[in-house]
Order: sequence, then structure tokens, then C-alpha cells
Amino acid sequence: MNLFSICPVNRVAAALHCGTMSSLHLASAARGSVLLAACLFVQAPAAAVELSGRSPFLDVVVQPRIALTKSSPPQFEVRTRESQTVDLLLYDDQGRVVYYRPGLAGQNHSFTVEAMPRVSTPFISYLLLARSAAGEVVAYYPEEPKGGEIAKVRDSKLLSETGHIQFAVPRLSVVRVRAGLKDGPCLETILPWQPMTAGQKRVAWDGTCQDGILRNLYQHPSILVTAVAITLPLNVLAVETPDPVVSSVTAKKLPAALQRFAKPPWQGFPTRLEGELSRVLADYRLNLQVEPDGKNPSIRIRLDCHPNDRERLLNDRFEVMLFVDTIFLTEEEQGILPFRYTMSTRGLSSGRHFITVNVVDREGRLGTATRAFAVKEGLPMDDRE
Repeated sequence: MNLFSICPVNRVAAALHCGTMSSLHLASAARGSVLLAACLFVQAPAAAVELSGRSPFLDVVVQPRIALTKSSPPQFEVRTRESQTVDLLLYDDQGRVVYYRPGLAGQNHSFTVEAMPRVSTPFISYLLLARSAAGEVVAYYPEEPKGGEIAKVRDSKLLSETGHIQFAVPRLSVVRVRAGLKDGPCLETILPWQPMTAGQKRVAWDGTCQDGILRNLYQHPSILVTAVAITLPLNVLAVETPDPVVSSVTAKKLPAALQRFAKPPWQGFPTRLEGELSRVLADYRLNLQVEPDGKNPSIRIRLDCHPNDRERLLNDRFEVMLFVDTIFLTEEEQGILPFRYTMSTRGLSSGRHFITVNVVDREGRLGTATRAFAVKEGLPMDDRE
């Protein structure tokens, strides 16, 4: 769905879900009715497809696949039809080789990634190569990891008594949880994308957002919490702590027979991987300033993006939406940075108010920020709380 073809609050709702509209699951809270939206992208399994003849790969088991560290690396167990040499390549999200392990001939192969590569994003794709006695690559696994179908996250509940969000993940996935208001703004990402195994999960949440500016949200009649899970493609591993410094094995370090695998063989990679896991990116970090005009009964709003996120945001089309006390104020459908807006405070009651801004790109990736300000007899003042 094109987020720019629907009304502003629905665009935020779409971003809250996963970039596409999904069904809502109604959950009962201790006080009032609370909407809990959930959706799941299920990755269809892919089989090994040979380059010539029958596939030599009978079984491939990799454990663990998430939360990988130097002390908890993945273990590969591979069984082939006949004696083959099985090599392992690991690629980062840009399709660069970050690990190479030459194999030994045999039918049963067991090996561990001795040193986890340093990557800037959590995801690494593996490729297994089967070579003949002559050293020729006869097959690789998997040939084409494919994606797939949408299913529901089950048993979704908001547990205000204990301060938890509960849901069940049916398969190995990366999960994100956000809080917002129905027909209002997204307020905050409660849980950034985090790999999770299948099973019942609980995420702690005290009902506050934006460093306590927004409180007691469990009691809000329009609270909307979304749990989104995207299952990992068959050959994708997730490291626990990405590193901004990326090391890469150069193509000339690969044997001559493997030079054509200096880039992944999957068609469209890394675009394909970016498409399937495009939502598994950190929220845009926003810098929001709200200041009294000083001369007029108005406030000056200035929005910019964190320098490290700026290129990513500006390379896409995005829009900016402003909310006053969670009520939609205005939008800029073709956003620019820095974004500036002057808002009259006439008509606002004396007391504390707040501005919330949502930035949404075409894929539903989001940034949100909230700042408080005070009004006394129609005039804005510095917020000291």
C-alpha cells in the first residue's frame, strides 16, 4: 500500500503495523478497551537447488541463528549424498564476503564459525558450496531464499496490571513493538527490532513514552500497540551486537574456483534482502525543538534528523506530520529538512501541552519525537517540568 495515498492518521496507523494494513486484534485491559494490532511476515522455506544433477545437500541444520556472539557462534551440521567438499561463505547486508571457511571432503560436515565477523547491521546471509574432487562447484545452498505469507501473532494481550505486552511468536523472527493512538500519532517504539525464538513472549512496558512526557497510556481509551514480527529468511543469521566498522574478505582471498561467489549468487541481492527485511531498520532519530516565539503568541517548531540517519532518510520520499496534544495539526507530504513551522497558541488553555512529530517514508519506516511546552493566558512559556 502506498502510504501517501491514504489520510494522515491512517498513514501513521499503517506505519504502526508494518507498512501494510493488517487486521486488528481486540484485547481487554483492566481499564477500558485497548486495541492491540499484530501481524507477522512468514518466510516460506527454500530448498537447495543444484547447479547440475541432483542436489548433493540432504540436511542442513544451523544452531543458533540469533543472538550470535564470539562466545555463541553458529554451528553448522551438513549431510551430503556423497563425498563432497563443503565451503562456507558469509555475506553482510551489502553482499560483501565477511567470512570464508574452506571445507574438507566427506558426507557429514560439522563446523563452527570460529570468529564472528564484524558487521554494521544485525543480519548475515550464509551460502554453502558443494565442490567435486576436482574442485568444481557443483551446487550451492540455498539457491533462492524466498519470502512469503502473512500470519497473525497469536494470544496478543495488554497486561496493565503487571505492565507487560504479551504475544506468541510462531517461528524464529525479528520482532518490533510500537505504541501509538488510534487515529493519532505513533508515540514510541517500545521494543526495537529484536530476534526472538518461537513461543510466548512478554515485553515490559510501564505505560510511558518519550522519556515520561506521555504517561498512564494503559488507561488511554485509544491506545494502540502493535507487535510486528518478520521471520528470518532460511539462510539469514542475526548477530547480537552489530559493529559500525565492517571488515570484508576481498575477492582475491577466495580460491580461483570461488571468485564468482565474491558476490552472492541470488538474483537481485542485496536489493532482495533489503526488500524482505527493509522494515528491520532502526527508527529515524529526530531532533525536535519547540520554542516560544518571544514576540507573538506562537511557538517555533524545528525538526531535523540525526546526522547518521540523514542520508538514509533524504534518499527516500518522506512526509512530516504534526500533532498537538495527540490531535492532528498539519502535514508536509513532501518533507524537507530541516522542517520549520510556526504555530499560534491562541485558543490553547493555560498549562502544559506537547507537540508530537511523525516522519514516515514510503516503506512505512518511522521516526517520532515529542516535546512539551507551557501556555499561560494564551502565551507560550518555557516548559520547566
